[in-house]
Amino acid sequence: MRKLIQIFPFLAILTLSVVLLVKVYGGYNKELGVYDSNKQVGKVLPELDLKDLLNEEADIKKIDFLGKFTVLNFFSSWCTTCAVENPILLKLADAKDLQVVGIAWRDKKNDTLSWLSEKGNPYDKVGYDDKGIFGVSLGIRGIPETFIIDKEGKVIAHFIGNLQNKFFNDLFELTGTDIKIDEEETKEGGNS
Repeated sequence: MRKLIQIFPFLAILTLSVVLLVKVYGGYNKELGVYDSNKQVGKVLPELDLKDLLNEEADIKKIDFLGKFTVLNFFSSWCTTCAVENPILLKLADAKDLQVVGIAWRDKKNDTLSWLSEKGNPYDKVGYDDKGIFGVSLGIRGIPETFIIDKEGKVIAHFIGNLQNKFFNDLFELTGTDIKIDEEETKEGGNS
């Protein structure tokens, strides 16, 4: 009995820790095979009104996400992981019925434009979220983070961290969008 009393506080703390971790980090998404903590998955994209860095006369609004599947990627010029995932996003350029929208998160306008010029621009539109407000409304905690939005403007997937070649399989399963990549690339660097 004495041993049970001594071990009880440890078991209670362990149990509480597991419950908190599941609460904070969410549950397992069987469809994608990932843990998904974002509460936006399954919900309609929040309202947004951001300047488009690629077209200063245009704004990016919620209506721009309707009618096409959208890959919505949060990035910054100061993010080294964003530079690593950029080649993956560049492969989406020829995808039909898919738009790629970047959100320059907590970055300086000129730094973002220089980065896109240097690394290559995979985006159809680039929203400017210098204060991070739109990112917070989607629940992001850091970058890169990527969302897939369906044709009705609903968030159907959320990826935390840099995308890898496995992303194309997930994208195809969710949208039917088939992206051609070299077999060698898949063998080399996928998160399989």
